[in-house]
Amino acid sequence: MNEMNLRVLLAEGDPGEIASALHALYPEGHNGLKLTNVSSVSTLIATLEIVNTEVIFLDLALAHSDPLEAVRRVHRSAPAVPLIMLADASDKDCAARSLSQGALNYLIKGFIEPAQEGAATEGAAPKAPVPAHVEMRGSETILIAEDHESIREMARQILLSLGYRVLSACDGEEALKLCEKESPALAILDVVMPKLSGAAAASKLTALFAGLPILFTSGYSQDSENIAPATRYLQKPYSPTTLGRVVREILDQTKTLKASN
Repeated sequence: MNEMNLRVLLAEGDPGEIASALHALYPEGHNGLKLTNVSSVSTLIATLEIVNTEVIFLDLALAHSDPLEAVRRVHRSAPAVPLIMLADASDKDCAARSLSQGALNYLIKGFIEPAQEGAATEGAAPKAPVPAHVEMRGSETILIAEDHESIREMARQILLSLGYRVLSACDGEEALKLCEKESPALAILDVVMPKLSGAAAASKLTALFAGLPILFTSGYSQDSENIAPATRYLQKPYSPTTLGRVVREILDQTKTLKASN
């Protein structure tokens, strides 16, 4: 059986917090993590020429002189690879600005979840402990429809690393075509897509597959207002941990509901 390791390139200063967290979430080995760790921006860029990576983590602490220029350099070197920034709490504003320079997301050191977690709302109950990698694993077939290639590919690789079988589509129409001979256990649909929107695709998919759970995603918080209250919604950008947790929760809830009927 072929291994499907999540290939990560990490440029991080001391004390290696993210490296430790990644190893805990994605144990090395089959369907686990293949981590390449470097200690400078220049080494990271040079490594991109010889390593086929799927996700890049860059610590802003390694780019004191001009952090945003470092972001631009890395993004220019690998524009199709998702770039996630790591920052101290004092550098949060700079990390947020990096999103306009090519970064997909940012993490504040000391937290595994991203600083811009869409599920977090004022007054919400404290989050449960992040589940271990093994608790998020599954073997079901997941349909992803997302028109942004880098986000779609990152989500696909995350789910593959967790053991899922993934159907990947760039819009709602392609999602429907993929399901002509496939039966997904869950559909993850971007709200705004060309050709066929997430809502329109969801309507057609649930007509084909009764009881199919839908997880909508969007980078615009106002899109959640147009989603039915009972429908699950995940705001982008989201972390690998959050995606794995939410997917597993929905699948388990669906199984429990079917068993009780």
